[in-house]
Amino acid sequence: MYVSDESVPAFNTVFDTAGILDRTEILQSQGRLITVSDDKVSHNVEEQALWAEHNFVRTSQEDLQTIITLFSKGKLHSRIEAVYSMNEIQEALKHASQSGNNGKTIIVF
Repeated sequence: MYVSDESVPAFNTVFDTAGILDRTEILQSQGRLITVSDDKVSHNVEEQALWAEHNFVRTSQEDLQTIITLFSKGKLHSRIEAVYSMNEIQEALKHASQSGNNGKTIIVF
C-alpha cells in the first residue's frame, strides 16, 4: 500500500480503485464509498459511511462488440500512450508501471 506523509482531505464521496478501504480519514462522516477493489471494507469505514459498497465490472461478448463499434465509428476515444507487440511484453510492463496516467499501454497479440 502507498503511504505518504502528505495530509489528504476528507471527501463526501470516494471512488476507490486502489483498495484503501481502511482509511477513515479520507471519507467524511456519512460519506459514500464505492470500490472496485475485491478487498473487504473495514468495519470502521462501514460505521463512518452512509453507505459503502463494491461495484464490480463484468463484460460480455456483446458489450465488447458494442465498444469496438463505437471506437470504429469514432464515437469513443481513448488516449494511447504506447503500443507493444507480445514479444515486447517485459518492456510494456515496465513502461506501464513508470508512465503514470498519460494513456493506455497496448499489447498487440
